[in-house]
Amino acid sequence: MIRLSAALAAVVLLLSGCFGVPSIPPTGGSEGGGTSGQTDDSTSGDEMFQGLPATFPTDVPLLPGEVAMGIDVGTGWAVIVLVDDLQTDFEAASALLKGAGFEALTESSSDDGSFGVFENAKYQVQVTASDAEDYGLNLNYLVVKKD
Repeated sequence: MIRLSAALAAVVLLLSGCFGVPSIPPTGGSEGGGTSGQTDDSTSGDEMFQGLPATFPTDVPLLPGEVAMGIDVGTGWAVIVLVDDLQTDFEAASALLKGAGFEALTESSSDDGSFGVFENAKYQVQVTASDAEDYGLNLNYLVVKKD
């Protein structure tokens, strides 16, 4: 199984269209993370990945919780929110997105976690619920601009 941090690094590279993007460091635990209602404008070292980016769109609802990592790559955003229960929190995240007008293109669940793709006129949002070595139980949001 590919580690989540390696998968996120690959996503960042694909979204950015270049290979000069630094790897995404884990922040772990409660130190250095923000909450999905806060922003962190820090841009130096490991701090540039902590908290929700100030540019994250307010019309894409995130499950409330500690944001362990967030990055704006220009064409979209990658955000990791720490959770307590993979299935329950994935279902809550799905309901939030649907309630905000996103259509569920696909949703699936297994013993290892859940995955869903949601879309509206402006964004495609992929949500993955998993237990990652670097972060523990989390929801990984990948938001891509459609224009």
